[in-house]
Amino acid sequence: MKHYHYIFIGSGLAALMTAYKMLQSGNFKDKNILLVDASSKKANDRTWCFWQKENTIWEAVISKKWDSAWFANENFKRNLDINPYEYCKISGIDFYSFVFDALSKETNITFLNEKVTNINELDTHVYVSTENAEFTCDQVLNSIWNRNTLTQQSKFRVLQQHFIGWHIQSSESVFNPKEATFMDFSVAQKGNTRFMYVLPFSEKEALLEYHLVFGTSFR
Repeated sequence: MKHYHYIFIGSGLAALMTAYKMLQSGNFKDKNILLVDASSKKANDRTWCFWQKENTIWEAVISKKWDSAWFANENFKRNLDINPYEYCKISGIDFYSFVFDALSKETNITFLNEKVTNINELDTHVYVSTENAEFTCDQVLNSIWNRNTLTQQSKFRVLQQHFIGWHIQSSESVFNPKEATFMDFSVAQKGNTRFMYVLPFSEKEALLEYHLVFGTSFR
């Protein structure tokens, strides 16, 4: 049963960013790190956007930038000049490739494409098992969604946010590729918080995203 200093359960944005920053710091060269995920992260399964004021390490994988944004609700509409900031888009597959390429060059980092079946926090270490292997570690960073953790408590109200997006192409020129629609609240709210994004890549192509935020109290 191999022992690791750190085990990441799930290799999504949070885990990969943390592991990448650990690598960049140079302070973990002597630590064995394991990343476990049932997915090999070979699919373009999501999109991330962020603000930047100047170029960052992610410049090579940014696929689109906008320096103007459109904001709206039922009673208000405005074009926003966001200079000196830019709103930047990274496709999931490009992010995965960038980070995995950097991490794979390190001899102390191991990847495992398996489903985690058990996590047991003991007094001196943590036990982790997958479908075909068992490990121990000093610390676990767990990104797996566990509904029971929330349903078994009533102290805190839980905010849940859902995203769905459509990559569309139109037959006519309907988009302004220089301007992103940022938080359009003019859609029906239906007692929750709902808004749309429109991220245009060209005059005929865009990513439409629908966001829903609602509170849940488990009693």
